[in-house]
Amino acid sequence: MQTDAETQKYFDSIQAEVEKAYSIAGVARKKGRDPETTVEILLAEDLAARVEGLISTFFPTLFGSGLKEGIRVLEEQYGKNDERVALLIGRDVAIGKYGDFGSREKFAEVGLRTAVAYLTLGVVTAPLEGISAVKIKKNDDGTDYLAVYYAGPIRSAGGTASAISVLAADFIRKALKLDAYKPSEIEVNRYFAEVEDYYNRVAAKQYHPTKEEMTVIVKNVPVEITGDPTEELEVSNYKDLPRVETNKIRGGMCLILLDGIPLKAEKVLGRVKKYPDDYDLKNWFWLADFVKLKNSIHAAKKVELKDNPNAAKYTPKDTYLSKVLAGRPIFSHPSKRGGFRLRYGRSRTGGLAATSIHSAAMWLTEFIAVGTQIATEFPGKATVCAPCDTIEPPVVKLRSGSILELKTHKEVRENKSNVVSILSMGDVLVPYGEFVSNNHMLMPSAYCEEWWLLELKKAVDGKTTTYSPDNYISKPPTLDEAFKMSRELDIPLHPEYNFFWHDITVDELKELILWFSTGTIDNADGEERRGLNKSGALRILEILCVPCTVKDNKVTLSGKSLGAFYSLGKPNPENVNALISSIEPEATVMSAITKLAGIKIRERGLTRIGMRMGRPEKAEKRLLKGRPQILFPCGTEGGKMRNLIEAYSADKVTAEFPVFRCPSCSTESIFPLCPKCNSRGKAMNVCQSCNALVDAKMHCNQPTKKYRKRTIKLKELLDSAFKNAAIVERPKLFKGVRGVSGPERSIECLEKGVLRTKYELYVNKDGTTRYDASDISMTHFKPSELNVSVERLKSIGYENDYLGNALANENQVLELKVQDIVISDNDEFSSVNYMINVSKFIDDLLVKVYGTEPYYNINSKEDLVGRLVVGLAPHTSAGIVGRIVGFTPSKVCYAHPFWHAGKRRNCDGDEDSIMLLMDALLNFSRKFLPDTRGGRTMDAPLVLTSKLNPEEVDDEAWKVDVSSSYPLEFYEATMGYKTISELTKKPRLVADVIKTPEVFHIKFTHDTTSVNDAPIRTKYVELGSMKDKVSAQLSLAEKIVAVNKDSVAEAVISKHFLRDIKGNLRTFSEQKVRCSQCNAKYRRVPLIGKCYCGGKLMLSVSEGAIRKYIEPTKHIIEKYKISPYLFQQFSLLEKDVDSLFGKKARQLGLGKFEAK
Repeated sequence: MQTDAETQKYFDSIQAEVEKAYSIAGVARKKGRDPETTVEILLAEDLAARVEGLISTFFPTLFGSGLKEGIRVLEEQYGKNDERVALLIGRDVAIGKYGDFGSREKFAEVGLRTAVAYLTLGVVTAPLEGISAVKIKKNDDGTDYLAVYYAGPIRSAGGTASAISVLAADFIRKALKLDAYKPSEIEVNRYFAEVEDYYNRVAAKQYHPTKEEMTVIVKNVPVEITGDPTEELEVSNYKDLPRVETNKIRGGMCLILLDGIPLKAEKVLGRVKKYPDDYDLKNWFWLADFVKLKNSIHAAKKVELKDNPNAAKYTPKDTYLSKVLAGRPIFSHPSKRGGFRLRYGRSRTGGLAATSIHSAAMWLTEFIAVGTQIATEFPGKATVCAPCDTIEPPVVKLRSGSILELKTHKEVRENKSNVVSILSMGDVLVPYGEFVSNNHMLMPSAYCEEWWLLELKKAVDGKTTTYSPDNYISKPPTLDEAFKMSRELDIPLHPEYNFFWHDITVDELKELILWFSTGTIDNADGEERRGLNKSGALRILEILCVPCTVKDNKVTLSGKSLGAFYSLGKPNPENVNALISSIEPEATVMSAITKLAGIKIRERGLTRIGMRMGRPEKAEKRLLKGRPQILFPCGTEGGKMRNLIEAYSADKVTAEFPVFRCPSCSTESIFPLCPKCNSRGKAMNVCQSCNALVDAKMHCNQPTKKYRKRTIKLKELLDSAFKNAAIVERPKLFKGVRGVSGPERSIECLEKGVLRTKYELYVNKDGTTRYDASDISMTHFKPSELNVSVERLKSIGYENDYLGNALANENQVLELKVQDIVISDNDEFSSVNYMINVSKFIDDLLVKVYGTEPYYNINSKEDLVGRLVVGLAPHTSAGIVGRIVGFTPSKVCYAHPFWHAGKRRNCDGDEDSIMLLMDALLNFSRKFLPDTRGGRTMDAPLVLTSKLNPEEVDDEAWKVDVSSSYPLEFYEATMGYKTISELTKKPRLVADVIKTPEVFHIKFTHDTTSVNDAPIRTKYVELGSMKDKVSAQLSLAEKIVAVNKDSVAEAVISKHFLRDIKGNLRTFSEQKVRCSQCNAKYRRVPLIGKCYCGGKLMLSVSEGAIRKYIEPTKHIIEKYKISPYLFQQFSLLEKDVDSLFGKKARQLGLGKFEAK
């Protein structure tokens, strides 16, 4: 990794602070109050070392075997984070290069685990717990083949890595000279039935493959994708097959065949095509046919040529509409006129799946806040949006009939109540890198200002002219000047005066010419206006999105709108017939308008992207079930609130506790530190037969355990803890856990929980305190956006703006350093205040429990700036150090794309946790983690990366754009639906500068006034009842011309309401009963008719939960056009509900009983 002096200084400062924190935490840990006397989070050396360390936890002989050195050799040859390294190192392990593992099955297993470990950057648990076994089995013809047994934690690998893991297994299969898997027809049918059962009965995933797709996959994948049972549910059909060991649903296998191969087929195909000959991957070329099949099956069913003039080249896809939820709107149907116009570019908050839309569009819909997940038609499956006001704004029709562009929050606020239609959603700014990352063909670009400027530069290059491109960067030419430039330089008309001509027909074009010819000119105040009598042709202006004013049945065009009048050849009574007759019979609208205008006119926006709302944005404290404040058992004595104060009153707790014996005074304790002499106790083993305390792992011919169930006296322990923590006024509620679940039943010292109650903090399963936030990229910022003073930023190394000028004011644009993050601070939840409270808790802990000096001494928000945190993604085992640099009112965590990628996350709706560094070092312990599959390693910072190396982050970050502009050839190539490989001149990506210091100084193409100019909370969250949410969803659908309101209504019923009613009916019939007093649960009601504790038994699923969507569904059916089939389906379901509970009585008013 090459760095410049400034960047190296930044990394050195972070490393120095990390080492200081480790030193302080190490001293505190030596006091013996924790399960271990050392800091339990290991600092990672590099990717190769992480892989060796991770795999050696399962296979110790790999440690020191030369594996990490072998990885580094391959990285020098192919580069870091290259899947070829994963394939080759997996093969080398499988053929015995790094040790003897006995059988061929074990060689294959270790090789595959190693390959997956590299694919996942050595930070997730997928290679350990996502693969339960690898076996060699027999085909019906007697040949051997490889079978991979996947488990649920494979989901932590992500869709792409899990799909490529199958490719790696095939690579190992060939190295071991095994035959391909040859499934029988009944096995193929079992795969489809099982995946269907998983999708419908366990978890509805992002992608839902058809039987035809599943058949193609199973018959072509050369290894058997199988797994251990993960659900209690059995498959609905095709049971008791000889080669399938279980009739229960195999969740790991289903994840590969839902989130893996079918969803990521395009990406895998892109990798396979890179090097098919050298790595013998030609047997995976079937993916090309599969992608075509996938696109044809999931294409939108009905697309008119008018709405999509290029349907022959691209078929709109409706995959993103497969999961429509009530209250979460559809913003545009696939490639529909009026939807979001595709514009290429990257804003300061774009990249790594993040995109930008105009801030006015966010204020107008109110459902899109910063960080709200948006499911997309292409190029990827989802995105999160931030505002950008230098792209096209939305266009609306007002109640008066006027057509208006809404450019600011103020304009939206003033006009929103009068908006009857949203004619255009405006632009969505999508980086070129997103198309590369998703291996998606390039779609035609919007004709935008940056494209026009490139054509102007080319036209004036080498010529003496008054038209300097620099004069038109921030403002367009005048209308007359624009037409003059187009005629003289032979360039297309400036986008400011261009409209959506391609969205209308030739007949509509002629109708518009006739109407315009009847107009009058008004130059009274020196500004040209065109007056027209209101007519039916106004609807054509709506399609074109030509701004105009309608008043007293008079339509007035002025300013940029006159570009439409000029483009039509300035129709008047004298030339109207000539203009219309000049349009040839076979002419297209674009050829006709170009002829009428006498200059080139490009298509304004051929490509629209379909979008719908996904998950709401989030920034909230992490809470375990029961909201515990300490990892200490309260047993049943804590009551249903798990309150240690309640157990204190009883002076006892009965639970499983560890056993320590003091080597000095032989005192037994549940804590590692002796309460009498403060010596470190020795953890004892407990015989499960005679209950004796022994050192041996076996006693009485059976394994011993590190804990035993016992009753302890709590009063003395808690009194001592409150005294040590200097807490005089005791809380009424001090929440513990029912029982700890670590393998040794390790517990926290009570003082930690006492201090957490003081600061209203909550503990996670590993002993840390965290908050979760939605991820979004940021590469540049203004001090004014982060609510931090210029002086404070200078003090932590921000001395110049991104152009190299000295930092002097709060509106300069600065480069965000790669490990700096911006945390959420708003009235709903302030992560700032939460982190301040954590810092005070840590300082109290250091002083009152560990007897050392305070570390943070934070008293204000600005004191948090420069402090180090740990970022951690769910399903991973490696955190990354970050530094707080500022605050945002949005409910997100802004960070550099590299930082998010370092957690193996992107910005398509993912959310991750943030914790203060010292909290993690002091309080985290592996011994607290549950002794279950996945629980032992997932969502826990077992390893920590302190220095971010762009070469070792997820390679999706290598596809982030780095340039301030795109080449002209790129825009021209998009019009031909080129694939990425067909481009002759490509915009630069991180991959192009990865080995240079420039990788730390990337640029952006589109600036914005403020990233805070957007809603901080989606309307979905603001609205309380589901009735209000659905009403707002359908109201928005009625306004957006790119949305079919009846289709939305039907989707809400079929994909949410009916599924919910059916699911709750099924759950009702299978439900358990719960005790209202002690929370005990029973599959069947005890014969005594109540709980054994005497408490009343309650149903866990009520009638109301089943009926809650009945009335909303009826209301929708009455108002919108619903298919007869869906109506009958609902009617039958309602009858089922009524037959179970009885028909719902209708409440009538007294007027119904009046005498007639």
